Amino acid sequence: VKAYNASNWLSLGGMATNEQRMDLRDKADWLPEQPVRVVAVPYRLSGNLLAAAGFDTFDGSINLNLTSVAHFWKNGVLKGVGEVGSGYIDLNRAGLDWKCCTSYALDPFIDVNLLRLVNVGFILSTLPLSSQWLVKVAGPDDTALPPRASDPLSVKLEKMAKAALMASPVFVYKIENPLPRLYAAHQIAYQTASGDTTAQLREGLDAQQALLREEDRQTGFQPTPDLTIQSFSLVKDGVTAEVNAAKGGVLVANIPFLPFWTASADGIPVPLVASDGGVHMAVAVPPGAKRVELRYVRPTLMDRLKSLV
Repeated sequence: VKAYNASNWLSLGGMATNEQRMDLRDKADWLPEQPVRVVAVPYRLSGNLLAAAGFDTFDGSINLNLTSVAHFWKNGVLKGVGEVGSGYIDLNRAGLDWKCCTSYALDPFIDVNLLRLVNVGFILSTLPLSSQWLVKVAGPDDTALPPRASDPLSVKLEKMAKAALMASPVFVYKIENPLPRLYAAHQIAYQTASGDTTAQLREGLDAQQALLREEDRQTGFQPTPDLTIQSFSLVKDGVTAEVNAAKGGVLVANIPFLPFWTASADGIPVPLVASDGGVHMAVAVPPGAKRVELRYVRPTLMDRLKSLV
């Protein structure tokens, strides 16, 4: 066990290097004002670490991924991934050896463009990356590399010793035009009978389409060109949005669906359903609404027990 831990420490770094990452968010002058998510290439840098540093991540979690999020990774973002459960699924499942090379072309392995659907606007990595969808916006020269399998032994040992004590520099790559955290749907589509939503998600991405389940067809979701979001704020356990909705419309929250979410418009409950395979939620906004509120309230065990009395 000690030998295994020592090997991980040398190849991946330890707590000292992780602590050096805690100010990454404070130094991120490349982040826009509006909320946007990041993901990490998990070599000497993890989504959980970025979440701890204050980033809004799509691959960082203190629990198991939701099934909808796991399916999005497995069936959409990752190309050719094998059978996996709904546990931790991230770019580590892409089938790439992150220790071998001096740079990585992502497009044969990862649908980078589809990450835009879930508000991912940046990929952070300790390794140089390339993709038709990525633009480097921060980081060192591409020659600043952590230990590589192709390095001569003496060079590799020197790099490993240095990397065990000092965090590797981070490359930051921007994905243009991720879908916002909250937006008005321009059109509605319904899942096909096959249940494979990936092709439909790709087709509807640039149209800001809300892809709903067939069973939600009768719930009154009608997009209109008049719905606009004036402002919104992320509050504890929810979202509050000020809207103009003279003719109503469909509001999409770029938040994975769970049955504990509810929505209201000007204090009146309105329909909220899963959208886009469950990685989003869609809200039916009635004509004339000015404020839409989404709230997450999960009953406690005590609440459940009281309901049985």
